[in-house]
Amino acid sequence: MDSDVPAMGFLYGYLVEAKNEISRRFNNDRSKFEDVFHIIDKRWDSKLKTPLHRAGYYLNPFYYYQSILAMEENESFRDGVITCITKLVPNEETQDKIIEELQLFQNAEGSFGKEIAKRQWRNINFDPSMINLK
Repeated sequence: MDSDVPAMGFLYGYLVEAKNEISRRFNNDRSKFEDVFHIIDKRWDSKLKTPLHRAGYYLNPFYYYQSILAMEENESFRDGVITCITKLVPNEETQDKIIEELQLFQNAEGSFGKEIAKRQWRNINFDPSMINLK
């Protein structure tokens, strides 16, 4: 993994992509890769299916906007976000503000809907940590 890419929001996505590629290469014949998926899932469940990894994946625009329906159908991603918010932000007013902002993110409204933001949805090299908003 390139050290210039922020890992948290991409690692979960890379594993999803890898599993999709394995499945595709075996023409979606699960019997040919089921054992491999079992190994991957066992490791994944113990190391990467944490609320923080799920939140990072969910909040990564590169993955979120290309698979909104799948993201929203799988409640574990939003639950990961909520778990992280409640653990990291003790102030309830701030938690509520974050949830309001989350709705803007989900609907691509406000600054999330601007053309400059939309271009970054397709940019795997985008590093949000490099933005200086001050």
